[in-house]
Amino acid sequence: MIRINILVITLFTITVIHLTPLYAQDNSIDLLNTALKMQKEDSMKVKSLINLSKAYLNISYDTALMYASQAKDIAEKIKFEQGIATAFKLIGIAYYNEGNYIAALSNWTQSLALFESIDDKIGAANMYSNIGAIYSTQGDDEPALYNYLKSLHLAEQINDKGRIATLCSNLGALYGKKPVTYNKALEFLVRGLMISEELGDKEIIGSICLNLGDLYINRKNEDSAILYLSKSAKNWQGNRSLPVALTFLGKAYTNKKQYGIAKDKFKESFDLATKLNSNLDIAQSLLGLANINYQERKFAKAIKEYEKVVLISREMNVKAELKEAYSGLAISYGSLSDFKKAYSYMNKYSNIKDTLYNIDIDKKLSGLDYTYNIRNKESQINLLQKEKELQVLNLKKQKSAKNWITIALGLIFIITVIIFWFYRVKIKTNSILNKQNHEINEAYIELKSTQSQLIQSEKMASLGELTAGIAHEIQNPLNFVNNFSELNNELIKELKNEVDAGNTNEVKVIANDIEANSEKINHHGKRAESIVKSMLEHSRKSSGVKESTNINKLCDEFVRLSYHGMKAKDKGFNCDYKLDLDPDLPLVNVVSQDIGRVLLNIFNNAFQACIEKSGSLKLESQKDYKPLVSISTKYVASLRLCELIISDNGPGIPDSIKDKIFQPFFTTKPTGQGTGLGLSLAYDIVKAQGGDIKVISPCFEVTFHDSALDSGTQFIIQLPI
Repeated sequence: MIRINILVITLFTITVIHLTPLYAQDNSIDLLNTALKMQKEDSMKVKSLINLSKAYLNISYDTALMYASQAKDIAEKIKFEQGIATAFKLIGIAYYNEGNYIAALSNWTQSLALFESIDDKIGAANMYSNIGAIYSTQGDDEPALYNYLKSLHLAEQINDKGRIATLCSNLGALYGKKPVTYNKALEFLVRGLMISEELGDKEIIGSICLNLGDLYINRKNEDSAILYLSKSAKNWQGNRSLPVALTFLGKAYTNKKQYGIAKDKFKESFDLATKLNSNLDIAQSLLGLANINYQERKFAKAIKEYEKVVLISREMNVKAELKEAYSGLAISYGSLSDFKKAYSYMNKYSNIKDTLYNIDIDKKLSGLDYTYNIRNKESQINLLQKEKELQVLNLKKQKSAKNWITIALGLIFIITVIIFWFYRVKIKTNSILNKQNHEINEAYIELKSTQSQLIQSEKMASLGELTAGIAHEIQNPLNFVNNFSELNNELIKELKNEVDAGNTNEVKVIANDIEANSEKINHHGKRAESIVKSMLEHSRKSSGVKESTNINKLCDEFVRLSYHGMKAKDKGFNCDYKLDLDPDLPLVNVVSQDIGRVLLNIFNNAFQACIEKSGSLKLESQKDYKPLVSISTKYVASLRLCELIISDNGPGIPDSIKDKIFQPFFTTKPTGQGTGLGLSLAYDIVKAQGGDIKVISPCFEVTFHDSALDSGTQFIIQLPI
């Protein structure tokens, strides 16, 4: 997050310097100086001085300030208001580049007032944006937000798309500082991205995508983060900022535990930063590599990289990276049981952590002092403007001077009262908001607890249906075992009689029958053992570890379990199923228990849909309707995907709820008959496996007594091979 703030401040500075031109600049300073000597004190000379000031902005701040001040003096003398406003603007830029923000704000405030008085919306939009940059640089978010929004409003009126894109980026960075305004930040950043892509401005596209990536990392949505960070890196090819995007990509892949890809990104960032001699980027990429090596228990390698970060951080005097390196060294030496060094680095970590805390306090205190000085300066500017207005009024109307002074003082008093009132309202509002935030947090914690209970309930319900299916699957081979065992008992009695009678041939025939029956008992016993072993494998708690899985076998097992589970619950259940499984389907690397839960849920829904439709049809239509659930698999070689298609000829899903079926707690079942979490869990599981799930309904047309109706639902699950 520290690096993002640096980028945002850089973007502000670019806005201040490069989005402010009013008059065309000559390419040669010498030509401008030559022309200046020949000009009278008129508007043309003001423009020449302004162009000279612009030319020196990146060369000499003092010279730029001198020419801008001369332009202001002449413009005031000839009452050239546009020239005065532009001169104040350039004086402010010179002070801003020197780091004198109070002086910059003073001049930009006067420039803004003049631009607004002559209805120059371009100039006013520029000034609001620059003033917002000052406040944002100092961490004073409230006035920064106000000025950016004012600038955005004017930029939209004049359709200045470049400024709109930049302001959306700045506003997104402001709102992205707090989790409660993440959605607002996302709104501005996406809007800015669309406009910058329309303009083809790769610099702004890269910055906005980086901010979007950081925002999604903070929201624990690494897939979206990787999408935008990759786009940032693509637009920053050949740019000095490219190592930053690569480092953030490494962090996102690290969070996803895809350490191989993460290492590649950190190494690429390291190599590029080394070529550019960017020590901060080198340190951050090394930290990323060290953290991965620690996670992979390569402690010695991690220690070497952490030590390199320490050297660079000390040389650059950057505390944040140094703190993280000390922490990594402490835990790495601890993992190697070198507790002496671990203790030493933990002390260093603790000391630098205290130092960072003190620095943060100093920044906050200096920010308060800075804000106090700005407020005082603003008051001085307002008083000076009032005094100047009063002087003009005294020259025109000496007799009414006392009345105007009284009015002015009255206005000041009223404004003071209003400001005080707003201050009281703000304090009261903040108190209410804090109380509401506390209540919202408590409600959220309670909601998460309830959600966990409901998810467990859903899993137990699935387990109950699974148990019913297992019981039926085992019953068939057990029936065979029992029948053949009874038959063997009878044959053994008969065998004894034949032995007593001395009928050798008959004894052999009976013995052969007993042997054949024993083989069948053994065969069906092993079949029952296989069913139990397979079902226990899928019904136990998920290990979360991916393994090579036969999807065809999984489909066959769970459709039978679902079918027999429905039969166990409803003796009148009448629905058929058919399998069309691709024999060439390769093994898929997934968590088989989780995918089994997904299949069981969808199979149960499909059978239930067919039952509901059968019950809703009239008697004459029921004869024509044959409820059917179809399951097919195929290998999509071009995309390296395994595709499962589960179809039913039930009533289908209405368009009004089709977009809601994967939402948590959404259900069309009566109260008490469903939690609304089944398809939501299925969606989350498939996404976690890197796959996709979608629904199509209606998926075909059925005909009853010469009337055609759309019907059926089809779920399509795609899993990467």
